[in-house]
Amino acid sequence: MKAIEIYKSGGTSTATPENYRLLENLVREKIHSGIKPIVVVSAPDLGGNNKDNNRITQLLRRLEKREDVLPRILEIYGSIAKPLEIKFNEEQFRADVKKAKTLDEFLYLGEHYNAWMLNRYFIQRGISSHWIDARDALRTTENYPSKIEHVFTSYFLKEADDACVIGGFYGQTSSGKLTILPNGGSDVTADYVAAALEAKQNINLKEVEGIFLVDPAIVGDQKPLVEMTYREVRELAYAGNRVLQEESMAQCRIAGIPMRVCSLAFPNSEGTRIVLERDVTQKPIVGIASKKGFTQFSLIREERENYFIDLLDTFSRRGVSVDMIGTENGLVSIIVDNKNIREKEEMLEEALSNNFKLESSRTNIALISIVGEGIVDALAQRERILNNLDNSVIASYGPILGGVATGTTIYHIEKFGMNNETGFAMQICAIFSEAEVPVRGMSTTIDSLSIGTNLHVFKPEIVEMCNYLKERVRPDSISVTRNGLLLHGPRNGISNITIALTEDMLDFAVRKLYLEYFS
Repeated sequence: MKAIEIYKSGGTSTATPENYRLLENLVREKIHSGIKPIVVVSAPDLGGNNKDNNRITQLLRRLEKREDVLPRILEIYGSIAKPLEIKFNEEQFRADVKKAKTLDEFLYLGEHYNAWMLNRYFIQRGISSHWIDARDALRTTENYPSKIEHVFTSYFLKEADDACVIGGFYGQTSSGKLTILPNGGSDVTADYVAAALEAKQNINLKEVEGIFLVDPAIVGDQKPLVEMTYREVRELAYAGNRVLQEESMAQCRIAGIPMRVCSLAFPNSEGTRIVLERDVTQKPIVGIASKKGFTQFSLIREERENYFIDLLDTFSRRGVSVDMIGTENGLVSIIVDNKNIREKEEMLEEALSNNFKLESSRTNIALISIVGEGIVDALAQRERILNNLDNSVIASYGPILGGVATGTTIYHIEKFGMNNETGFAMQICAIFSEAEVPVRGMSTTIDSLSIGTNLHVFKPEIVEMCNYLKERVRPDSISVTRNGLLLHGPRNGISNITIALTEDMLDFAVRKLYLEYFS
């Protein structure tokens, strides 16, 4: 059987006749090299600032609300089909729009028809290509948000076909209900299909050349990174670099399938390769990610029992998820996303003031993360960052407890995508409370959390606690240290250090750190 490669083609990569031709050239090249390419297609996106009028997905949202935008949708499809002399089945499209009742039944049409039309183009150009209806090939869950639970691989493995095309973003439940995947759903489709077919690689064709060290809008004239790990991409994504989301690479990561981010617009660029492991000695740090839109609460640390679980419960009971926690110099710093705190800030601040020693609260906060699996001596790196930014840093988050608090046993828990799980820190704290293990301190990095306690000293009780945690939260790894000595588990390197500062200082700080680490 031929080796398979997945090519997820973004909205702009399938929105013009020119890009259809570029995809044809790419598919031909792969077929000639003995590869069977499978193209996962997004809905057309003409780009520009007017998203509501240039993106098929947005236009379909408007159409579902009975806005008169059908002529514009047909115009966009026609602008692709007519120059290529392929047929767009307008009559069938109108019929599908007419019978659509739910938003999902409107939205899937964007990917569905673009994939069908691209496949028609391939066939017209002499490529033996097979169109796959994602409703047949992808089984999705009934509950919202919908997720892919099974890929029927036989649809992709027909020997007579040299290539396949499938629409991303949608599937069907076992009961026959059409479902739409969350934002980034076409990337998720490619991820699941690549893993199910044990693909050679999963190539994501984006509008950008690859993944960059820092936001190109802040620092221009950069070349994309050559290689980075899944862990590093995930951490950059959380902290603001949204080229790939965690959900769109989780299955390939588990299956050990490499990914690549590149662009049709830069045919001579290899883009960025994403792998499980890399040689970190050549490039210890791969990027600086930045993100605005946070609120920070600073509290005086109290020694009373159950302090941390009571504190986190104050947020949890009000539906506010905590993003970052840091304990240092007698203070506890908590970061929350502004989207989670809207209309709740006054109520939350009042509760914190009444029940804890609230020192301050600040809005318009930004986070900056230095990311790289080659980081050594995290505390020294943190000091390097603080020294470069003088008094701009409000708080820092990372492995600050380890080796600093004498007599404290530190449980360092890592889980890929942890920051996307609402209430994860509260869940961990509650597990320690259930086990009657007092929490003396907490600190987070992206996708990891450290818990400090003065109770556990001996290995049997540490092993028992680690097994209990594994049963409850299924982490990627747990390591335990005391006074800097490793007592249990792997000695995992810290792969990010995060700081908080005011939004008005963000661009200045990113440029200064870029010069410090990469000039």
